[in-house]
Amino acid sequence: MPSGHKEVAWSWRHYRYADDPEGTSEFSLPNLQARLMSDFWTYFTMDPDVRQRDCVLVASRCASRQIRDMHYEARVACVRNWYAEKRKIRMTKAKAREIFMEPWQYLQCPPQYVGQASPEVFRAMVRYWTSTGFKKKHDLGVLKRAALKGGTHTQGNVTLACCIQKKKRETGVEPSLFDVWTDKRMVTDKEDGTKKWVSSCAEIRDKGYRDKYAEVNGKDVDPLTAPFDPEVAMLAGQGKKHGRLWIGDGSVDPLIVPSMRQVRRGRTSDMPQVETRPTVTSTAIDQIRAEVAAERRQREEAEANSRRMEEQIRQQKEMLTQQQQQMAKNEKMMEWMAQNILPSTTNMSSVGLDSRICMKDGDLHLLPTQCELYISMLYGLCFGTSCMELLTLCCMDYILELVCMELLTLCCYV
Repeated sequence: MPSGHKEVAWSWRHYRYADDPEGTSEFSLPNLQARLMSDFWTYFTMDPDVRQRDCVLVASRCASRQIRDMHYEARVACVRNWYAEKRKIRMTKAKAREIFMEPWQYLQCPPQYVGQASPEVFRAMVRYWTSTGFKKKHDLGVLKRAALKGGTHTQGNVTLACCIQKKKRETGVEPSLFDVWTDKRMVTDKEDGTKKWVSSCAEIRDKGYRDKYAEVNGKDVDPLTAPFDPEVAMLAGQGKKHGRLWIGDGSVDPLIVPSMRQVRRGRTSDMPQVETRPTVTSTAIDQIRAEVAAERRQREEAEANSRRMEEQIRQQKEMLTQQQQQMAKNEKMMEWMAQNILPSTTNMSSVGLDSRICMKDGDLHLLPTQCELYISMLYGLCFGTSCMELLTLCCMDYILELVCMELLTLCCYV
């Protein structure tokens, strides 16, 4: 390393600080990274239709990923080999990734690619594998993978640039980078045949890019057919956070991607602003907040329904109380009539008809007695109708029977 200490080459960047192992006094490359790239281009050639710089950039990214995966799989291979040799147990990679052995167990089964290296190199690797920092990093990666719930894409180990070239050969038309990116983040449901997102993160990225693209270029422009806009990707994903674009990283020429300083230079408040890039943690927090809000709404609706039912029950109780009071009044009225009115009707026959007959408009009319007038008024108060015409045409016995029947019917109905 530049500081003078030695460190395990965990990444492609470390190979830049190592000397060329095959260098001689006559010819030597600057570092080990250049030696490996030289050997790589001995077996592969560059596409003449692509710029040399882009070919070198793709090769460097492939080497970086290969070295990272090589060290990741080395620990898993140590676990599987130790259990196979010492315990005679066959183990899958998925199960071996969750097992952390002791340092002496790792040292008994070193990986194949460190066999010719110094023993101190492998001991340094074992110290890192058994450290608390590696365990925390492993647990954090497990949580992040679990939060994805479906993976990141469906393109496999093929780069997005290769997917674009394949679609161009199939259709004969240059596809949009965002169109291919969206297609490789969706999966077809086997039950109903509809397409859905592989994860919530992919859906959030798609929505963020679409909203910001409409804000910059207008709602009439379709981002699936229009060329990919690196400035929109910078605005929607808070720039190149951790050195990576939020959408289409690795498939966009770095020379056309503006820096955050260039994006923010001269930007006013009425122009599209840089959005904060959502993370797995923030997405999970937002989801929890949405679930809590939904539960709160359901609880409020349940409480409102409960209050509404209590109000209906209270109104029904009030109506029942009023009906009981009305029934009590009717019973008292019937008792009063039985004691005061009905006995007086027995003396009606003693009243002569001569004194009750009169001439009106050339016709004879029967005048009611004082008791009959009282009963007709009582009937009108109870039932809202008048019995004067009925009294002049019918006899008193029929009217009295009618009044009693109506009162009994009303009491039974209430």
